[in-house]
Amino acid sequence: LETYPICRLTVHPRVRTQFYKGTADREVFRWTAEHTALPLCYNGDVTTVCDLREMGETFPDDAVMVGRGLVADPPGSVDVYKRQGLYCRDFSGDVPVLHHMRELWNYFSRSFRETDTLLRQVRKAGDCRAYETAVRQFFYDAELSH
Repeated sequence: LETYPICRLTVHPRVRTQFYKGTADREVFRWTAEHTALPLCYNGDVTTVCDLREMGETFPDDAVMVGRGLVADPPGSVDVYKRQGLYCRDFSGDVPVLHHMRELWNYFSRSFRETDTLLRQVRKAGDCRAYETAVRQFFYDAELSH
């Protein structure tokens, strides 16, 4: 890879079948760091300030991409509502809006305990009205994990 004009190599240490589920393998990133002279950027499962600090301490010479991990921050609950409003404005119809919102909930829900039943309601909502009802119920019943 060093023969190509790469400014920074972003490593997202997951296999394709995981998509965004499971955990990223930081040992893959460590191996990559040991076997290349390229500047690196780690991307995967950085969802808390503690994770970010740990990555900075473990890999001080490399960048860290937070990306969707920011959604897992409990104050992001306001952001979930803002995003839905933006998606409703930018996408035509409930299906595209719900698709994008469900993806965000994969990350956001990690900040809460024992939410499988509540999340099932959010995910199975067939239209924006049912989704909004399920989200309100989620915030009413869900308990933060930290």
